[in-house]
Amino acid sequence: MKSAEATARRWALAPAGRLVWLAAAVALCALQAPWSPELARLALVFGAALAGLAVWDGLRRRIGGEAGAQLPIAEVLGDGAAGAERLRLTLGRQGALRLRLRHCAGARAALMAESALTAAAVGLSDETPCFARRAEADPQIWSSPIEGRERGQHTGLICGFERRTALGLWRERTWQPLRCTVNVYPDLSAGRKALLESSVYRAMTASEAVPLTGQGREFERLRDYQAGDVYSDLSWKATARRGHPVTRLFQWEQSQQIYFIVDHGRLSRVRGPDGRARLEAAIETALVGASAASELGDQFGLIAVSSGVTRWLGASNGRAHFNAMREALLDLQPEARTPDFDALFSAIKVRLRRRCCLMYLGDLTERGLSERFAQSAALVRGTHVVLGATSAAFKADAVGAERQAIEFERQRMAARLRELGLAGIEYRIFGPRQFLVGTIEIYLESKRSQRL
Repeated sequence: MKSAEATARRWALAPAGRLVWLAAAVALCALQAPWSPELARLALVFGAALAGLAVWDGLRRRIGGEAGAQLPIAEVLGDGAAGAERLRLTLGRQGALRLRLRHCAGARAALMAESALTAAAVGLSDETPCFARRAEADPQIWSSPIEGRERGQHTGLICGFERRTALGLWRERTWQPLRCTVNVYPDLSAGRKALLESSVYRAMTASEAVPLTGQGREFERLRDYQAGDVYSDLSWKATARRGHPVTRLFQWEQSQQIYFIVDHGRLSRVRGPDGRARLEAAIETALVGASAASELGDQFGLIAVSSGVTRWLGASNGRAHFNAMREALLDLQPEARTPDFDALFSAIKVRLRRRCCLMYLGDLTERGLSERFAQSAALVRGTHVVLGATSAAFKADAVGAERQAIEFERQRMAARLRELGLAGIEYRIFGPRQFLVGTIEIYLESKRSQRL
């Protein structure tokens, strides 16, 4: 493994240019032996002396015990506590890993990754060092470029130092593992920009009051029955106590709860035309949707489901809660398992007492999945509002048999949507570009119509 190799080569020597040129000069003199024996003897003496000096120069620090005392030390200047350095990066954007170097006079610093997976995730190499640049303000502060290319939590960075020996015959190299965790978060700027262009979002967040439709479900007060009141709004307990009909009055809910259910089962690894996995789109949608819910004064929570409920974050609000949700989704990866909807809705039935909105972000276009989802969702259908969305893309320039296959797939998906609609589940299919905005608009329309 690469980590074992990095540990084994913590100290190494490489010939410097001076040693190469001196060795070449001795060899050139040795080639003149057939014509000048005296030059050959001189080359032999100089060659032996050069070899002795090279051995002494290369092993002087090791034999004299100076290697441990003079070994350069690298400390990561992250944003975490001491001993738990952490670097935050945004997916697709370049950042800088700042290091504080000690005992590095006359040395060059380089950054590498121990494994190819880590190298691909943070934009480094596991073979070629990336030399750091010295900061102008503080000579002990060095900076190395690093880029987040894959969402998740990554470790396994090593810092290398290269300096010349006393006689300049060798380049002494030492390697030190860095206690640094690189967190690569999704880039939400594009999703937020697309959401700002939504007319539904702009209407819900406008300064003027937005007219709501339907009847609120939040209890306000009791009053005597009046002609025209709906019988279902009668409070039978209050009627029995007072001896005459009493009606319950409701008001529109100012604060609702929405839970984003992220499916990271076997279908979440399917990639769209842009090469992006469905799980990545679902995570971005959940985070942008959470920020929209926070702006509307709603509480948002998170449920991750695969073979069972793998992540659960209760509904709340605020910046700290949004950061907790982002951390919970940081290292979520697809699993080769079918989602367990029975376990999902059983947990929702037990743990969620307040009526809330459930936004499922996963693929239900398979017949078996949609049927099991509808059957399991019946457990909470009378208590919560179940919504859902997924993305699908079809070729626009298909002809012949391929076009017929695409049309058949459209009809099959439409049949799944009708089945879910009959089960009381509002589920929609969007294109990859419309998925984020369309999904959030489902939630906004549900809030505006007061479905809760």
